[in-house]
Amino acid sequence: MKTHVYIFSESYQAEAYGIGTYIQSIKSIFIKNDKYILNIIHVSSNYSECCVKYSDKNVIEYYIPDSFYRFNKNTEKAYYRNIWYILVSYVEICKQKESIFIFNYYKDIYIIKKSKRG
Repeated sequence: MKTHVYIFSESYQAEAYGIGTYIQSIKSIFIKNDKYILNIIHVSSNYSECCVKYSDKNVIEYYIPDSFYRFNKNTEKAYYRNIWYILVSYVEICKQKESIFIFNYYKDIYIIKKSKRG
């Protein structure tokens, strides 16, 4: 069974902080390694609805649309928390024995808290 690696990226900030380059470097490594499946989750994407793309060998990219809720401090937590629910609807994360999560932004704490509880 392959190990799933989940890496989170904020589409609107990735270029500004060099995380886009970092993700492309990781992606080039995982394409060559058959022991892992790299799942890249693009949060706050320009897509109008959730989208899944099988971009390369061993790489799956999830695009989660931006929302005006993200800009409101009262609802921002719900936006990031709900990303977990979206992922669970696409992937059987809870059933995977081997998973690695890579978070790059402080707002990912809401996803981290939800993922620990399942």
